[in-house]
Amino acid sequence: MRARLEHLFASRFGNARDVRTYTAPGRVNLIGEHTDCHGGYVLPCPISFGIWGAARKRKDSLVRLYSENYPSRETVEFSLGNPVFQKEHGWGNYPKGVLRAFEDHGYSPSSGFEILFWGDLPAGAGLSSSAALEILTGLILKDLFEFSLETPEELSLAKLGQEAENRFMGVQSGIMDQCAIALGSPGHALFLNAGTLEYRSLPVPLKEHGLFLLDSRKSRELTASEYNTRREECSQALKELQEWGNWGALGELSPEEFAPLASRLPNSLLRRRARHVILENHRTQEAARSLEAGDLRSFGKLMNRSHLSLQFDYEVSCRELDCLAECCWQHEACLGARMTGAGFGGCVVALVENQGASAFEEAISREYYRHMELECGIYRISSIPGGARRLS
Repeated sequence: MRARLEHLFASRFGNARDVRTYTAPGRVNLIGEHTDCHGGYVLPCPISFGIWGAARKRKDSLVRLYSENYPSRETVEFSLGNPVFQKEHGWGNYPKGVLRAFEDHGYSPSSGFEILFWGDLPAGAGLSSSAALEILTGLILKDLFEFSLETPEELSLAKLGQEAENRFMGVQSGIMDQCAIALGSPGHALFLNAGTLEYRSLPVPLKEHGLFLLDSRKSRELTASEYNTRREECSQALKELQEWGNWGALGELSPEEFAPLASRLPNSLLRRRARHVILENHRTQEAARSLEAGDLRSFGKLMNRSHLSLQFDYEVSCRELDCLAECCWQHEACLGARMTGAGFGGCVVALVENQGASAFEEAISREYYRHMELECGIYRISSIPGGARRLS
């Protein structure tokens, strides 16, 4: 990969002298969806698809960014000093947002720089290409300019990436994606309390099982606006619930505390939104215990319940994702399946016994096309890589 990155860099920027190379994985969230922005628990892990970068410093103040993954093949160029969002820069606004976050926190590059990006994350699949791009850019800036971030530095990178997403890109996402990519450990999922940022790594036993990512091939144009709407609805639900308790976030309520209060939310929509967050948070804690105990059947059942909650209470699923999940549930080799990511399209993640994996692939592909007349993208994850890192 290093040789390929250097070749691509030289093709775009003239030569590859003094180039350093890096990688950042995508992520899949095993359970704990739409809880991180409400102070809850999440359980994501890195995946073997990701984004790679080749970078070097310049002698002037010019910044040049290029991605091999966009057909326009235009280099994004701007000068250091107060980078601003520009619609015509498209994907390039994510690295610009990270640069802005670094500068706002006193980490100002001493010169311009050039970065070439290339990735193999399936487009629009909801596997967090934006967070991978943010963390990769942050890692490059930290390494090229030898910035000493607050420790642990990986967590600081995640915070800066989230700030770029929230303040520069205008998407009020939580910190799960950035943490999964920055803090990822080989063979492990990240059990993260998004409210306190306490975390620990949990081994994912994949000797007799595998993870499948099933791409619905449904585009997600409305995700950002709907994501922000769901956050506003949950904030309103919390505000009304605070009349009966001093909770700072929905993730602080237990199911037992919420049960007698649910009827006090007169708006049924707000009640459903709050119920999803609170019960999903509880499911994620149960799932972590199941994973630690090696009880993958219980883990799979929790995945199924998570999808139903996202479908009916949080309402971020769609016909395509529901169809994929139901096809998975009907196959004997599947222990559990759920939509993963922001929703309205993207992927379903399924936990499948290796012994029946080939039959599972064939059945899902066939049944999904029969019901939806769409080809399903199928990606098998047999091992979990580490987080973002420098290659050379």
